[in-house]
Amino acid sequence: MAGRGRIDFHTHFVPDIYRETLAAAGIASVGRVPFPQWSLDGLFEGMEQLGIARSLLSISAPGVDFGDPVLAIDLARRTNDLLVQLKADHPGVIGGLATLPLPDVPAAMAELARLEGSGLEGVILLTSSQGRYWSDPVFAPLLEMLDAKGALVLLHPGVPAGAEALGLTLPPPILEFVFDTTRCVAEMIFTGIFDRYPNIRWVLSHLGGTLPFVAWRLSMMEHSPRPAYAEFNARGRSVQSYLKRLYYDTAVSAGPASLDAALSLVGPERLVFGSDIPFLPFAFAQKTLAALEDYEWLTPEARDAIDFGTGGKLLEVGAL
Repeated sequence: MAGRGRIDFHTHFVPDIYRETLAAAGIASVGRVPFPQWSLDGLFEGMEQLGIARSLLSISAPGVDFGDPVLAIDLARRTNDLLVQLKADHPGVIGGLATLPLPDVPAAMAELARLEGSGLEGVILLTSSQGRYWSDPVFAPLLEMLDAKGALVLLHPGVPAGAEALGLTLPPPILEFVFDTTRCVAEMIFTGIFDRYPNIRWVLSHLGGTLPFVAWRLSMMEHSPRPAYAEFNARGRSVQSYLKRLYYDTAVSAGPASLDAALSLVGPERLVFGSDIPFLPFAFAQKTLAALEDYEWLTPEARDAIDFGTGGKLLEVGAL
């Protein structure tokens, strides 16, 4: 198992090759949130401030899909190679979650195959790609490949299709991100994705969005006679049984009410630490960490599980 230092499953990096490619495509923000500055020195400073011993770096939304499939393949390859190098340069301190050039499923599978033996700990997948969620059959071959590997997958929200057209005051990452995670996972439950691909180890960003709050509401479908839920009900499993199989990171979600809901649903053994830096400024990350540390209902054993115990066990299983 990993040492007793905090393991961060939700750390992003915005290297120059990524920022410059986005800038050339006219993209300077995600959901009206500007891309933050990123440097290795800044990462290490933040890790020290937050008591993080190991960070799993990943590219955040919008990933590498800007409407140019060739560019997406090249950018995924370059950022993944940089992750591999950073991991090699800082063993045991930096890890990486690979980016795949979706929605091109064959290209994503080719990149996943290319990374075999790279040592990267897993992959990051956005909740949807060009309006398609993981319940869409087009993604089945990739899910089969991830399942065969028993891959670790961080499920990260993106800006859902049509969100900007609503003209809402708040930028989409504030609320639409957590709604999109909820929508994605609910679809996977009711369409049998978790049954067909049981070996993928899913970590849900931001305590699973609003899933802890709406889990009881979703459970009402277990008793519905409507045809839409017939396939789900034929499997004879509860919504909560699926949610208990998943893992949840604490990024931007350490408030008492959020933790109450998540812990009552799945318990501390399914929670891992996440900071969301540098998209979340260090000062804000320190506030969320303080809220987690001040949460009075966690035993020392439960705190250790969230900080490093559960994450350490996940990382023991193996890399790509």
